[in-house]
Amino acid sequence: MNELFNRNLVFSRKEKLSENIKESEILKYISENLTERVSSIEGNFQNIANISNYMPFAEEYLRKSYPDSSIKNIKDERNIKDLNQKFDLIVYCYGLHWINDVVGFLEKIYGLLSEKGLFICNFAGGDSLKNLRNFFIESESKDSSRHFPHISPFIKFEQITELVKRAGFNEIVADYEYIELEYPSPMALATAIKNIGESNALVNIDNYQISKKVLSDLKKSDEIFYDKINLVSFVASKNRGSLKVKF
Repeated sequence: MNELFNRNLVFSRKEKLSENIKESEILKYISENLTERVSSIEGNFQNIANISNYMPFAEEYLRKSYPDSSIKNIKDERNIKDLNQKFDLIVYCYGLHWINDVVGFLEKIYGLLSEKGLFICNFAGGDSLKNLRNFFIESESKDSSRHFPHISPFIKFEQITELVKRAGFNEIVADYEYIELEYPSPMALATAIKNIGESNALVNIDNYQISKKVLSDLKKSDEIFYDKINLVSFVASKNRGSLKVKF
Protein backbone atom coordinates (compact mmCIF):
# COMPACT_ATOMS: atom_id res chain seq x y z
CA MET A 1 0.00 0.00 0.00
CA ASN A 2 1.07 3.60 -0.57
CA GLU A 3 2.24 5.10 2.69
CA LEU A 4 0.84 8.43 3.84
CA PHE A 5 3.22 9.06 6.73
CA ASN A 6 6.98 8.79 6.98
CA ARG A 7 7.13 6.54 10.03
CA ASN A 8 10.93 6.73 10.29
CA LEU A 9 10.64 10.50 10.51
CA VAL A 10 7.92 10.27 13.17
CA PHE A 11 10.01 8.08 15.44
CA SER A 12 13.34 9.82 14.83
CA ARG A 13 11.65 13.06 15.91
CA LYS A 14 10.13 11.49 19.00
CA GLU A 15 13.41 9.90 20.01
CA LYS A 16 15.22 13.21 19.57
CA LEU A 17 12.52 15.13 21.48
CA SER A 18 11.96 12.53 24.22
CA GLU A 19 12.89 14.97 27.00
CA ASN A 20 10.37 17.53 25.70
CA ILE A 21 7.75 14.78 25.53
CA LYS A 22 8.38 13.84 29.16
CA GLU A 23 7.84 17.47 30.21
CA SER A 24 4.77 18.12 28.05
CA GLU A 25 1.68 19.03 30.07
CA ILE A 26 -0.64 18.41 27.15
CA LEU A 27 0.73 14.89 26.57
CA LYS A 28 0.56 14.21 30.28
CA TYR A 29 -3.10 15.21 30.28
CA ILE A 30 -3.81 13.04 27.23
CA SER A 31 -2.10 10.07 28.92
CA GLU A 32 -3.97 10.60 32.19
CA ASN A 33 -7.21 10.82 30.24
CA LEU A 34 -6.52 7.33 28.90
CA THR A 35 -5.34 5.80 32.17
CA GLU A 36 -8.46 7.08 33.93
CA ARG A 37 -10.43 5.02 31.45
CA VAL A 38 -8.27 1.99 32.24
CA SER A 39 -9.05 2.44 35.93
CA SER A 40 -12.78 2.34 35.20
CA ILE A 41 -12.60 -1.12 33.57
CA GLU A 42 -12.99 -4.36 35.49
CA GLY A 43 -10.41 -6.97 34.71
CA ASN A 44 -7.66 -9.22 35.98
CA PHE A 45 -4.87 -7.92 33.77
CA GLN A 46 -1.91 -10.19 34.45
CA ASN A 47 -0.07 -9.51 31.19
CA ILE A 48 -0.09 -5.91 29.98
CA ALA A 49 1.56 -4.24 26.98
CA ASN A 50 1.99 -0.49 26.89
CA ILE A 51 2.85 1.07 23.54
CA SER A 52 4.32 4.23 25.00
CA ASN A 53 5.01 6.34 21.91
CA TYR A 54 7.96 7.72 23.93
CA MET A 55 5.59 8.97 26.66
CA PRO A 56 6.36 7.67 30.19
CA PHE A 57 3.05 8.56 31.83
CA ALA A 58 0.91 5.48 31.08
CA GLU A 59 3.70 3.09 32.03
CA GLU A 60 4.11 4.85 35.39
CA TYR A 61 0.39 4.50 36.07
CA LEU A 62 0.28 0.84 35.03
CA ARG A 63 3.26 -0.18 37.17
CA LYS A 64 1.75 1.59 40.18
CA SER A 65 -1.78 0.24 39.66
CA TYR A 66 -0.82 -3.32 38.67
CA PRO A 67 2.32 -4.06 40.73
CA ASP A 68 1.92 -7.84 40.44
CA SER A 69 1.34 -7.86 36.69
CA SER A 70 3.87 -8.41 33.93
CA ILE A 71 4.12 -5.14 32.03
CA LYS A 72 5.95 -4.85 28.73
CA ASN A 73 6.75 -1.33 27.56
CA ILE A 74 7.12 -0.83 23.81
CA LYS A 75 8.39 2.57 22.67
CA ASP A 76 7.90 1.98 18.97
CA GLU A 77 4.70 0.30 17.79
CA ARG A 78 6.55 -1.13 14.79
CA ASN A 79 8.16 -3.59 17.21
CA ILE A 80 4.88 -5.35 18.06
CA LYS A 81 5.52 -7.67 15.11
CA ASP A 82 8.29 -9.27 17.19
CA LEU A 83 6.00 -10.15 20.12
CA ASN A 84 5.01 -13.80 20.53
CA GLN A 85 2.87 -13.72 23.67
CA LYS A 86 -0.72 -12.89 24.57
CA PHE A 87 -1.81 -9.89 26.60
CA ASP A 88 -4.89 -9.25 28.73
CA LEU A 89 -4.60 -5.51 28.15
CA ILE A 90 -2.85 -3.42 25.51
CA VAL A 91 -2.65 0.35 26.01
CA TYR A 92 -1.74 2.72 23.17
CA CYS A 93 -1.67 6.43 23.91
CA TYR A 94 -1.83 9.10 21.23
CA GLY A 95 -0.20 7.34 18.32
CA LEU A 96 -2.88 5.81 16.10
CA HIS A 97 -3.08 8.99 14.00
CA TRP A 98 0.44 8.22 12.68
CA ILE A 99 -0.35 4.69 11.49
CA ASN A 100 -0.42 4.12 7.73
CA ASP A 101 -2.36 0.85 7.68
CA VAL A 102 -4.79 1.30 10.57
CA VAL A 103 -6.75 -1.91 9.98
CA GLY A 104 -3.55 -3.92 9.55
CA PHE A 105 -2.19 -2.51 12.81
CA LEU A 106 -5.44 -3.26 14.65
CA GLU A 107 -5.37 -6.83 13.28
CA LYS A 108 -1.92 -7.27 14.84
CA ILE A 109 -3.23 -5.94 18.15
CA TYR A 110 -6.18 -8.34 17.90
CA GLY A 111 -3.80 -11.26 17.41
CA LEU A 112 -1.81 -10.30 20.52
CA LEU A 113 -4.82 -10.25 22.85
CA SER A 114 -5.95 -13.13 25.03
CA GLU A 115 -9.53 -14.34 24.54
CA LYS A 116 -10.85 -11.81 27.06
CA GLY A 117 -8.21 -9.23 26.27
CA LEU A 118 -8.89 -5.51 25.82
CA PHE A 119 -7.29 -2.81 23.70
CA ILE A 120 -7.59 0.80 24.84
CA CYS A 121 -6.37 3.71 22.76
CA ASN A 122 -6.69 7.42 22.11
CA PHE A 123 -5.57 9.59 19.21
CA ALA A 124 -5.96 12.96 17.50
CA GLY A 125 -9.27 12.91 15.65
CA GLY A 126 -10.48 14.57 12.46
CA ASP A 127 -11.43 17.93 13.96
CA SER A 128 -7.99 18.52 15.49
CA LEU A 129 -6.12 21.75 14.70
CA LYS A 130 -8.73 22.96 12.23
CA ASN A 131 -8.00 26.63 12.96
CA LEU A 132 -4.28 26.22 12.31
CA ARG A 133 -5.00 24.22 9.17
CA ASN A 134 -7.39 26.91 7.89
CA PHE A 135 -4.94 29.65 8.81
CA PHE A 136 -2.29 28.14 6.54
CA ILE A 137 -4.78 27.74 3.68
CA GLU A 138 -6.07 31.31 3.95
CA SER A 139 -2.64 32.87 4.38
CA GLU A 140 -1.14 31.04 1.41
CA SER A 141 -4.19 31.87 -0.68
CA LYS A 142 -3.81 35.60 0.06
CA ASP A 143 -0.13 35.37 -0.77
CA SER A 144 -0.90 33.49 -4.00
CA SER A 145 1.40 30.78 -2.73
CA ARG A 146 0.96 27.15 -3.58
CA HIS A 147 -0.71 25.39 -0.65
CA PHE A 148 0.96 22.41 0.97
CA PRO A 149 -0.65 20.36 3.76
CA HIS A 150 1.12 21.65 6.85
CA ILE A 151 -1.18 19.69 9.18
CA SER A 152 -1.42 15.93 8.82
CA PRO A 153 -4.85 14.41 8.09
CA PHE A 154 -6.54 12.67 11.02
CA ILE A 155 -8.97 9.77 11.39
CA LYS A 156 -12.53 10.99 11.89
CA PHE A 157 -14.48 9.84 14.92
CA GLU A 158 -17.20 8.49 12.61
CA GLN A 159 -14.66 6.15 10.98
CA ILE A 160 -13.12 4.45 13.99
CA THR A 161 -15.85 1.94 14.85
CA GLU A 162 -15.87 0.52 11.33
CA LEU A 163 -12.06 0.32 11.23
CA VAL A 164 -11.96 -1.54 14.56
CA LYS A 165 -14.69 -3.95 13.47
CA ARG A 166 -12.86 -4.68 10.22
CA ALA A 167 -9.90 -5.81 12.32
CA GLY A 168 -12.07 -8.45 14.00
CA PHE A 169 -13.07 -6.82 17.29
CA ASN A 170 -16.62 -7.56 18.43
CA GLU A 171 -17.22 -4.98 21.13
CA ILE A 172 -16.22 -1.32 20.84
CA VAL A 173 -17.00 1.69 23.01
CA ALA A 174 -15.80 5.01 21.55
CA ASP A 175 -16.22 8.65 22.48
CA TYR A 176 -14.48 11.98 21.99
CA GLU A 177 -13.82 15.29 23.67
CA TYR A 178 -12.12 18.55 22.83
CA ILE A 179 -8.97 19.92 24.43
CA GLU A 180 -8.96 23.69 24.11
CA LEU A 181 -5.67 25.34 23.11
CA GLU A 182 -4.64 28.97 23.57
CA TYR A 183 -1.39 30.39 22.18
CA PRO A 184 -0.03 33.91 21.60
CA SER A 185 0.15 33.31 17.84
CA PRO A 186 -0.29 30.61 15.20
CA MET A 187 3.49 30.27 15.14
CA ALA A 188 3.57 29.60 18.88
CA LEU A 189 1.09 26.73 18.44
CA ALA A 190 2.96 25.33 15.43
CA THR A 191 6.22 25.46 17.41
CA ALA A 192 4.65 23.71 20.42
CA ILE A 193 3.42 20.92 18.15
CA LYS A 194 6.85 20.59 16.56
CA ASN A 195 8.60 20.48 19.95
CA ILE A 196 6.76 17.30 20.99
CA GLY A 197 7.28 15.49 17.69
CA GLU A 198 3.71 15.91 16.42
CA SER A 199 4.36 18.10 13.38
CA ASN A 200 3.58 17.10 9.81
CA ALA A 201 5.20 13.82 8.73
CA LEU A 202 3.56 13.24 5.37
CA VAL A 203 5.75 11.29 2.95
CA ASN A 204 5.83 14.11 0.37
CA ILE A 205 6.80 17.12 2.49
CA ASP A 206 10.41 17.59 1.43
CA ASN A 207 9.88 20.24 -1.21
CA TYR A 208 7.61 22.83 0.33
CA GLN A 209 8.67 26.17 1.73
CA ILE A 210 6.81 28.86 3.65
CA SER A 211 6.96 32.31 2.06
CA LYS A 212 8.11 35.33 4.05
CA LYS A 213 4.57 36.74 3.97
CA VAL A 214 3.04 33.55 5.39
CA LEU A 215 5.80 33.35 8.00
CA SER A 216 5.07 36.94 9.00
CA ASP A 217 1.36 36.12 9.35
CA LEU A 218 2.20 33.13 11.53
CA LYS A 219 4.14 35.31 13.95
CA LYS A 220 1.41 37.92 14.41
CA SER A 221 0.30 38.06 18.02
CA ASP A 222 -2.35 40.81 17.96
CA GLU A 223 -4.77 38.46 19.71
CA ILE A 224 -4.84 35.01 21.28
CA PHE A 225 -4.91 32.17 18.76
CA TYR A 226 -7.41 29.48 19.69
CA ASP A 227 -7.56 25.92 18.47
CA LYS A 228 -8.40 22.47 19.82
CA ILE A 229 -7.47 18.81 19.76
CA ASN A 230 -10.30 16.40 18.99
CA LEU A 231 -9.26 13.59 21.34
CA VAL A 232 -10.88 10.31 20.28
CA SER A 233 -10.77 7.37 22.71
CA PHE A 234 -11.99 3.81 22.45
CA VAL A 235 -11.78 0.44 24.12
CA ALA A 236 -12.28 -2.75 22.14
CA SER A 237 -12.56 -6.44 23.02
CA LYS A 238 -12.18 -9.60 20.97
CA ASN A 239 -15.37 -11.10 22.37
CA ARG A 240 -18.64 -9.66 23.59
CA GLY A 241 -19.03 -9.60 27.35
CA SER A 242 -15.33 -9.06 28.06
CA LEU A 243 -15.72 -5.31 28.53
CA LYS A 244 -17.10 -4.50 31.97
CA VAL A 245 -17.14 -1.08 33.58
CA LYS A 246 -16.77 -0.50 37.33
CA PHE A 247 -19.64 1.23 39.10
